Amino acid sequence: MSMSVRCPRDPDQKERLLQRNEYTSYRNFFRLDKSDDHPDFGIVYSKWVTLTKDEYYYFETTLKNEAGIQHQTIGVEMKPEVMPASHPLMETQILRFSLSQSGLKYDTMEIKVKKPDEGLFVLMFLNPTNSEWVKSGSIKAGCTADEMKAGIKGYYNSLFKVDPLVTLTYRDFNGELVEADSENMTELIYTVEVPIAINFPSVENIMTVPMTT
Repeated sequence: MSMSVRCPRDPDQKERLLQRNEYTSYRNFFRLDKSDDHPDFGIVYSKWVTLTKDEYYYFETTLKNEAGIQHQTIGVEMKPEVMPASHPLMETQILRFSLSQSGLKYDTMEIKVKKPDEGLFVLMFLNPTNSEWVKSGSIKAGCTADEMKAGIKGYYNSLFKVDPLVTLTYRDFNGELVEADSENMTELIYTVEVPIAINFPSVENIMTVPMTT
């Protein structure tokens, strides 16, 4: 974890406060000894940082994704000049952090439907974890993004416990973007994204099975 201490809002002035290169159990950061020469200094807890009231501070954290459910916890302890009768660690405090993430790349694929005729079909997903085929719900050629999502979300729910994000764009025979009602529209492209970090492809293979002729 890095933080801009000297110039609170300048990302270029950030300095590293914590770095841990191994996993740890949930909320494993409580220590009585917070001295600078303790082995956990800079790993479990950082140096004390003096904050200014109503100031914004730039934080940056990096989380390496591995197997299983991931979490990242940052504990904050307030150390006033005069210690109150009840120590802050013994109280329930509400601290508000506004976090933003950038540079994240999620598993993404495209489903292309050319010359949609409103016929029905299903998609067969090959599950990469067990090499078993999973059938989607019934999908209409030319459906909306929400209808495509409704047809395929069962696969993503069962494997990742989340709904996929689905967006829809339209292209003509030259591959140029057009409006949905354009006379030159010949292809629908559904972009499907898994909105969580995963460490393997969401789908190993896909087959289309027509249900109408």
